[in-house]
This record gives sequence, structure tokens and C-alpha cells, in this order.
Amino acid sequence: MTQRKPIKGFKGYEIDTDGNVYSYWKRSSKGWVISKELTKMNPTTRKYGYLQVDLRGDKRCVMTVYAIVLNTFVGKCPKGMQCRHLDGNPANNKLENLKWGTSKENHADRIRHGHTNKGEKHPFVKLNEVQVKVIRSIKTIPNHISSRKIGEIFNISSSTVRNILNNYTWKHI
Repeated sequence: MTQRKPIKGFKGYEIDTDGNVYSYWKRSSKGWVISKELTKMNPTTRKYGYLQVDLRGDKRCVMTVYAIVLNTFVGKCPKGMQCRHLDGNPANNKLENLKWGTSKENHADRIRHGHTNKGEKHPFVKLNEVQVKVIRSIKTIPNHISSRKIGEIFNISSSTVRNILNNYTWKHI
């Protein structure tokens, strides 16, 4: 069942366990005033799909919805921790999908959900998976050609070829 609580440090705002933010603030001819009517706010989308809302307290503050949910229902972020979206969807700010975790755990989540820039997803990639497999297969042939020659064929450096062959790069293939 959805639970709703006031947002600490921001009078006139509430958040629920589904990640919905509500406001009592209304604009009037006198400026912003607190009313009796609670209105659901529409968050904006940040870079990488994270949702944020604009809260007004002693000063205006733009906050991510996940941070508000975790701070309100779990507690302040422990030192060295960060938010994890367990399903990999940055727009899913339901409490059951959020957890404080280490950077290592968050990185493991990104790998599990396919949200890393590995292989063909990397912005500076010159090869595709098929080409990497071909490079590795060439080296299994007796009297194979040199790494320098393979590099010339694929327009990459010989050190890149050696990194592929030694599994320093393209490890996921």
C-alpha cells in the first residue's frame, strides 16, 4: 500500500512510496502561498532519464526524486553510498526499486542491465563484435600474421590487437 510523508526541510511538500511528489503551494496574486489542496507535481527528466522536481523552501532547490524517496523513507545516504535503481530504470522511483549501495554494487547493476558503454556501445569504438572474433580466430591459425599486419587490415594499432588477443579489452566476447 502506498504511504505518503512530508519531505524533510521543505514545508508544503509530500512524497509517496511510488515516487510521486505533491505540493500544497499555489501561485496567487500575492505570490506563492500554501493552500489546503494537495496537487501532484510533474517531474522533469534529467540527463540519463533521472526525474527531478523543483522544491521551494527557504531557497529554491532542484532535487532528484530517487533522493527524496530514499531520504524520506529510508534515511540519509550513508557515507560512501549512492542510490541504486534495482531494475535499471532511472525513472522508476518506487521505494521497492531503490536502495542505498556502494559504487561497486551500482556498477554491477549497470552491467547486469546492459547500461555500460562496453564494446559496440562505446562512443569511440572502431570495431564490432564480428571483427573482434575474426581477429581472435586469425591468431589460432598456425603461422598466423603479425599483430601489426592485423592492425593495418582493421585500421587499428598493433597494441589494440594485442589487447584484444590478451583479453584486456572486449572481455565480454
